[in-house]
Amino acid sequence: MKISKTTLACSLIFSALFAMGADEDRSYVSDFVGKSVTLSMKDASGKINTVTLKSARPSELVFADASGGGEFTVPTNNVSSKFAYSQVDDLNRSLLAYNRGELDLAIAGLRPYIYPLIGMLVLPESSFYQFNETLELFVRSLIKSGRVKEASALVKVLPLTNANIETQRRAIEIGKVLVSKGDAKSAIDILNRIPLTEEYIDIYPEVMEFAAAIRKLGVTQDIQRFYAQLGNAENNPMKSTCQLWAIYCEIMRGSLTSAKLSLGTLKGAYKRTDKEFPLYKMVDGIRAIKEKNYPEALDSFAEGIVFAKASDVCLPELLYNTACAYKHEKNITAANEIFRQISMLYPDDPLAAISLKEIVKEEKKDTEEDSQG
Repeated sequence: MKISKTTLACSLIFSALFAMGADEDRSYVSDFVGKSVTLSMKDASGKINTVTLKSARPSELVFADASGGGEFTVPTNNVSSKFAYSQVDDLNRSLLAYNRGELDLAIAGLRPYIYPLIGMLVLPESSFYQFNETLELFVRSLIKSGRVKEASALVKVLPLTNANIETQRRAIEIGKVLVSKGDAKSAIDILNRIPLTEEYIDIYPEVMEFAAAIRKLGVTQDIQRFYAQLGNAENNPMKSTCQLWAIYCEIMRGSLTSAKLSLGTLKGAYKRTDKEFPLYKMVDGIRAIKEKNYPEALDSFAEGIVFAKASDVCLPELLYNTACAYKHEKNITAANEIFRQISMLYPDDPLAAISLKEIVKEEKKDTEEDSQG
């Protein structure tokens, strides 16, 4: 069997990586500046060329013909040209390493397939599906191995403003890790770079979930702007939900007068069977709390809970605010019970840990029999 020099060189490189073992968690972006990956490109006529990516521009990618035939450009919205890795031996070894749980080896082998081609993530997924799958494997390897610094550095160079949807999903995965580490600033930077245009409407629910995770860190000003923007997006199926969360953030920031005006325009807008009803009742209950009307708040929260579904995104917060209202009204038993339920029902939610800290130790009163005994 004939072995090419390229294949032999790549195999030796990968073998060296296996020998090196784990390396430090840092940014590896600069390590691959000027590096290239050889690709196969099939054009609209079916002709296959061997190319390398030279540079990425806002509306086009510049390639060099690996056989010395000069440079040419491909529009970023191109769907007729299909790309593939020319050599996948090391990629396959990385996949095997990942499946064996050898994440450091997998990551080291995947880096040369990722960093030099980041500019190509603006292409439609169908144009280079291998790259999107490789990026998914790489990001999950970084997350599983706890390489937060490298993941954070990677997401900063992803072209999110016009990247394909799968790239946006990888960015959100990294963003959620940053939220779990309490890094709200970096998470918001990612959120603000995700385009909220109609072509990305399929990921709106995932973006909303990401925004909710950031909101639960106590961030309201930046998230309010996000909700307001998404609430004004054309053909957004979550428009009403976004508007309600924007009002919620407004209340939490202390802009009660403006929030009350907004809520006033929505009075009677939601029926109990509407999916937005529990969120509306929670927001109105928060308004009542800010006005120190706790009985009214509890009535509003109770109505929201009765008509909520277990899958409603707002339910953990609805329960949490109900417990806090009970706690303020000195009904410690009811408050503690709800705090415990939150920690059991939503163990992965940031409110679970907060709820456990809110539990108040109740003093046990001796019964008459005990005192007589």
